Amino acid sequence: MNKKISFSLLILLLSLLVGFTFIPHKKELSFNEYQEKKHSGETFYVVLKKKNCSDCQDFEKLLQAPKQVYYVELTNKETMKEWSTFIRENKVLHVPSMFKIMICQIKLE
Repeated sequence: MNKKISFSLLILLLSLLVGFTFIPHKKELSFNEYQEKKHSGETFYVVLKKKNCSDCQDFEKLLQAPKQVYYVELTNKETMKEWSTFIRENKVLHVPSMFKIMICQIKLE
């Protein structure tokens, strides 16, 4: 009986490890980090969101992005100020908004 429990726990642990491997990585992104990544030529995704936004929470649960996803939390006034030029230049009217950042190009997803 003890072997069955040990084997079941091992299978559960392996399943969790494999499952977490395929979850898209999500990370908060500062404006300085955004500038560095943009100039490095790396392709990545930026999601603008607000903490108390139910649409943002639903979007985050459904998001299945193939590459690196970075989140910008716009609830904070300081963050809004840092990102105001990006928001204005890309005509962001609502959140969540997702952008694919590529070399010299920003594309609304």
